[in-house]
Formats: sequence, structure tokens, C-alpha cells
Amino acid sequence: MLGYLYVFRDPGGSQPLYKRVNTGNLVRANVPPTRTLLSSDPSKYERKAEIDNLPAGDYILGIQAGGSHHYTAVYKPEDNGYTYGFRPEQQGVGLLAHTYIYKQFTVKEVTDVVPLSAVGMCDPSNPNTGMIRVEMPAGAEPKYPITYTLYKVSGGTKTLVTQGGNEVKKVVTVKPSNIADANATFNNIPKLTGGDTYEVKFESGCFDRWVPIPDFGSLTAPQVRTQAASVCYGVPTILSVDISESLYDIQWKADPASALDGIAAADLKHPSLTIAPKEEAEYWVTYKMKTGLGCGTPVEKNTDRKRLPLLGKNFTDAAIGAMVDLTTTLPLNKCTGTVTWTAPAITDTEGCGYRLTWRVVKADGTELYVPTPDADGNTPALTWDGFPSRGELCRVHSQEQG
Repeated sequence: MLGYLYVFRDPGGSQPLYKRVNTGNLVRANVPPTRTLLSSDPSKYERKAEIDNLPAGDYILGIQAGGSHHYTAVYKPEDNGYTYGFRPEQQGVGLLAHTYIYKQFTVKEVTDVVPLSAVGMCDPSNPNTGMIRVEMPAGAEPKYPITYTLYKVSGGTKTLVTQGGNEVKKVVTVKPSNIADANATFNNIPKLTGGDTYEVKFESGCFDRWVPIPDFGSLTAPQVRTQAASVCYGVPTILSVDISESLYDIQWKADPASALDGIAAADLKHPSLTIAPKEEAEYWVTYKMKTGLGCGTPVEKNTDRKRLPLLGKNFTDAAIGAMVDLTTTLPLNKCTGTVTWTAPAITDTEGCGYRLTWRVVKADGTELYVPTPDADGNTPALTWDGFPSRGELCRVHSQEQG
């Protein structure tokens, strides 16, 4: 017959359990079990005891073998843990009642878990193929069992959602080896109208949470959104689409395809994409539900195309102020002259900014000088001292007098 229960802090180590318990690490003592007659077999009893309010940590549970007052004649039974009590006065006596059954266990820190929710449509063209997924956040340690129950909210009133007369519910009784198995997925959920919404009641031990569920909204026809209605040439901007990458396989596309050149393939699979466009293009997303979420064979769909107008591609001649002809006089005994000019006025109506560069070119197109631009791509200096004479052939005459 099993007796009282005892709980010890486990100090760890390689010693056997019965050598790791003593009065110094005893935290609970003399917890009595209850005895209940089994209805399935009246000749048997069930003995049960509960210990609550233990802080998180590693423990050893000790169950007294019983109240026997008999002694053993076995030679050195304590070497195997028998008749070896955790109190010093119990050791070396050989009393059977000093035998304990030991078991290690761990109490984990249980926190108020706030689950995450996401929605999808197995077939975006069918509003009755909605999928709701409620997931544990990373590092969550709920108390099991946990329960997810789906409710419909209409005018502030919550009612249970049923399918075939059964509640839409998932119960996870014990912690699974793969935490993803502790998540809940509900399929064939119809899209609601008239302002009605869904909520999931999440229950874990003494904690419970009402988890709002996003509206299926645009999932029947998700739209590509742009950070701005138009964007300047080469300026980074963000494209996005209201699709969950945890539920959908996503692929960004463009026409022309070269508009996505230089972007890593992995970046094209997220619902948000940063680009620095250098050509005007249309953008869209190809998407379909991931396999293994209860959708059978997912249907692949395309969003509508979104054109992103590009500003500041080139300035018209009218936007660039005129430059006057310049002349210079060659200094004595030099074959080249210095010319300084004023940069032209630029009318930047689109507000995208610009880079201003210059070079010296002969009438036949031959480049004579190309200055080094600065870090911003501009060539700030507006002078050069290497202009040759018009005929290019230059002789310097000298005459000695006296």
C-alpha cells in the first residue's frame, strides 16, 4: 500500500535519486493520498494525491512504499535504495517502511499565452473555403490541456460555431513533441458579411484569452499596395500584399521581368518587397495555400496587376536652362585657356532631385576631359583650364632683344 507523498528540490548530479534527497531539500512532506473504489473493478482502489503551487524548477517526487513495520533480512538492501529513508535516522535500520519510490519531474514556468491568428482561403473564388489558424508564439509555455473554440460575434453576442452539429474546437491534452501540433487549424469556414466577425476562445489552465480573427476581407481578391502612388527613379519603395506567408506560397512577378533584377529569390517570397525601380513596370503576386493545411489541392491565383509610375526618368530640354557661349583669351606663352561657366537652371517639377555632371567634348564628339564625380554623383567644379586654341596647333614665339 502506498503511503504519503514527499517533494524534494532536485540538486542534479549523477548520484541515484535516493541519494539526492534529504531533509535539506525537502519542500513538501506528508501529503496524504485519497482512496477511491474503482467502478470498473470493485475489488480495486485508486489512490491519488495532488500537490499544487510549486514554483518552476526540477524536483524529485518521493512516494512512501507503505506503513509496513516489518524488517528485511536481505543483505545490504540500501545499496539498491531499499529501506533507505531520506532522514538520517531512517538509514541503516532495515525497516521496509523506509523504502521510497522516487520519480523526477519538472515544473515549467507557465505564462499568460497570447496566441497569434491568421486566415486564408483554400480557393479564393469560393467564400466558403476559409481557413483559420491560431498559433503559439515562439517560446510559449502554456499549461496543458489547452482548448481552442471558434465563436461567431454578431452585434456583440458570441455564439458557438458548429459544423455538422459539432462544435468547431480543438483540444490538446499534453504537450506535443512538435510545438506546431499545439496549434489549431479550422477549415471550410465561411466568409462573414454584415460586420460579423470570428473569435477563438483559448483556454490554458487558469488562463483564457479571446483571440480576434482577421476578416477574410480581400483574400478573395487581394490587392498589391504601393508605398506611394508614384516613385522617383532609383529611390527605394515598398510593395506589399495582404497575404500571410505562413499560410501561402508567395511569388512576386513583374512585367517587364527585368524590373525585379538584382532582388534575391528569397525576398520575392515575402508579402512585403523593397525595390529601387529604374524602369516603369507592373507588379503582381502569384499565391496559393501551402500544402498540409487541410485544403486538399490548393488553387493558385494571381492578384491584379499594379502599375507603379516612375518619375524623374529624364528631364526635357525645356526643363534645362540654356547655357551661353563662352570665349577665353589664351595667356601669353600658353596653348590652353581657362573657361569658367555657370550651371544651368533645372526645373525639377517632379521633386525627385537630380545629378548634374559635365564633360568637355570637341565638335566632332571627341571627349577631352571627364572630371571625377563626388560621392553623390555630381561634378561640382565648373571650370577647366585645358581648353585648346581653336585651330589646336599652337606655336609659342620668343624674341630676344638687346
